[in-house]
Amino acid sequence: MEYGYIRVSADVDEASQRMELNVPEDRLYIDSVSVERPQLRRLLLQVGQGDVVLVRSMDRLATNLKDLASLCTTLQHKGVEVRFVKEKLTLAAATDDPTTTLFVRSVNAMIAWDRALRHERQAEGFAQAKRAGVRMGRPTSITEHQREMVRNAFRKDMACNVAQLSRETGVPPSSCRDIRKRLAEAMEKQTKG
Repeated sequence: MEYGYIRVSADVDEASQRMELNVPEDRLYIDSVSVERPQLRRLLLQVGQGDVVLVRSMDRLATNLKDLASLCTTLQHKGVEVRFVKEKLTLAAATDDPTTTLFVRSVNAMIAWDRALRHERQAEGFAQAKRAGVRMGRPTSITEHQREMVRNAFRKDMACNVAQLSRETGVPPSSCRDIRKRLAEAMEKQTKG
């Protein structure tokens, strides 16, 4: 059985999509601008083995490449054929169809490539910020005065009780241990240098 899916937006009207799909009203699922896309979820529950889903174009079915690959794979595993009218592309229901397999793998490869590029740009941005002296992470919860109190305590006795020091200074134990570690590293550098 043929079903139609329409996602309406400001630049693509519903009437033109209805005409292109030519699917009876009772098998037409229409979403307006919505993140949740409830009608798409209803369609996915409705369709099954041997059904066909008609969509005006790929960008009307999915919001991004990852979404497109996921939806096509889901429909393919359910035995549903997907036809994109504008692109004149049919993704077969069979999981062994070479064209469908190529399409889904190509889309997944583009997703992986895009993710790798974003990760690389993010790492470059972090490195550049670090070189510029930008402090990363959440804001510090302790004052410089508290930090100095902990340093002084460790300068007197590196093995002092962290829990006791934490209670006395109001500095969390994890921060006390971190300060002790950094102080030990700095002292080691001084003795070597």
